[in-house]
Amino acid sequence: MLNRLILEKIIPYPPTLTPTRVKMTAEEPPPSFKPNRVAVIGCGKLGRRIALSWSRGGVSVRICDTEPERAVEALNWVQETLGNSPSVSKENAGHVEIASTLADAVQDAWMVIESVPEQIALKTNVLGEIDKLTHQMTIIATNSSSIRSSRLVSRLSDERKCRFLNTHYCRPPEVPIVEIMACGRTSAAVIKETASQLESIRLEPLIVERESTGFVANRIWAAIKREVMFMLAERVGKAEDIDRVFKANLHAAWGPCELMDMVGLQTVCDIEDVYIEERNVPAYGVEFIRQNYVTRGYMGRDAGRGLMEYPLKPQPASIRDQLLGSWDLMEFTAMDTDGNQQHPFGHSIQGRLIYSADGYVSATLQLPGQEPFGGRDPRAGTESELAEASRRYMGYNGTFSTEENTSTPAVIHRVQYCNLPKLRGQAVRRFIDLKTVGCYRLLTLTCEEAAPSLEGGRETLRWRKATQEKTS
Repeated sequence: MLNRLILEKIIPYPPTLTPTRVKMTAEEPPPSFKPNRVAVIGCGKLGRRIALSWSRGGVSVRICDTEPERAVEALNWVQETLGNSPSVSKENAGHVEIASTLADAVQDAWMVIESVPEQIALKTNVLGEIDKLTHQMTIIATNSSSIRSSRLVSRLSDERKCRFLNTHYCRPPEVPIVEIMACGRTSAAVIKETASQLESIRLEPLIVERESTGFVANRIWAAIKREVMFMLAERVGKAEDIDRVFKANLHAAWGPCELMDMVGLQTVCDIEDVYIEERNVPAYGVEFIRQNYVTRGYMGRDAGRGLMEYPLKPQPASIRDQLLGSWDLMEFTAMDTDGNQQHPFGHSIQGRLIYSADGYVSATLQLPGQEPFGGRDPRAGTESELAEASRRYMGYNGTFSTEENTSTPAVIHRVQYCNLPKLRGQAVRRFIDLKTVGCYRLLTLTCEEAAPSLEGGRETLRWRKATQEKTS
């Protein structure tokens, strides 16, 4: 729930950070139009994730970037990710589209989110242009992860400053926290409205009580990151060793060097420059990174090399090899001949699919929820209990082969053992779609034959690699 006490008061910023203290106008009315459209300006790694989060919440999103190719890439990523999300239906997702100009992007937007590179001059200019082109009641937010919004208001009108704030999205949708921070003039009503709308799309607003370069999360991260850069510059330890110690002691999934490479070392340096200017912290760490990595093109994971090397993984030689391993069921759907999607076994069905290197396949599906039988023998149940258990479970195993030299690859399961007698001895053919989304490997299997109960419709099972292997 929102921190109502903070929302109802003026957010107090220390005089040392804000020379002029201006009270926010708590009585300002909310916008006269509904929050059904959001614009995201900047389609980099975080911009596209912001667009995804609002679309998942049913809000229409326009995206815009000075590089059209990046906008197209972002749109494809959002659509692909939405299409493979079992928790979001196409009917409920908001429409995402590319705007060719800034004016088109911000037209009729309830909120415009600036997500351009972390440079004060660039952000200030972009925000000034957004101010000129938007409705007077539109909220403008900067996604800056280090620059206080009070440093970005020079080209905003006095009226707009009441509707301007920081919204720092950490890494949606995996990390749902969004830090909200006022610019010193932001209306309390705008903060409250923004937090409420973030909650409505299943994000978690965190209201920063005082103006803070780096908010909450990035101040902690900045201290870790800076000390690591110092150690690298002083040749205290290698990046791999620093990460190994960090992960072992703090039980972390990622080390600080890995995280900096994921963000991109140019962005890391831009952010550190802000701290150096404002807090007069030592600069030799970031200078070392810039001279020894950035200037050489070692930008991070996407470049194949940053503080560490990331050799490209060889692609599997065949679709058969890509199937090998264990897969967890994400969704079981069926599309009838009229194009209506159904969930024949509900939304909670579970399953595991295993392909072995020596050509065997095992598949199990089950509906959770049945209580254990009474007594010590797990197989000793009443007739009705046993019938219910049978209804909730289907499993088979056998051998498999693939058809790869076709326009639509397929896998054939030859069923040898099954709890459903009619399937024993049958060859079941399914069309294959394999793809990588984020850090997950996904498999979609569509039955060749129509389900008898759907009068021509086909069943589709979507699986995720059970190991959840990270891919670069």
